[in-house]
Amino acid sequence: MTSIPTAPMTLALYTALDERVPAFDGAKAREHLERRLGLQRTPVADLPAPVREAFARWGEAHREVVGIHPAGLQILQIPDWYA
Repeated sequence: MTSIPTAPMTLALYTALDERVPAFDGAKAREHLERRLGLQRTPVADLPAPVREAFARWGEAHREVVGIHPAGLQILQIPDWYA
């Protein structure tokens, strides 16, 4: 197992981590948030225009280090009943 980095976390460093560092396994984290905490995946395309535009700017700014699925960005959000 690879040790956890001690340098400040950056987006570039986070995206360089892989399954050898279980503490940073994004798939496991997403599954935990959905199954255990009830968060729901929502396509950014289904969100209000200001949010879509903000995510579009974010995606463009980080395209060198973040792979965006061809189906588009999705976010995790709390269920409507919680709000």
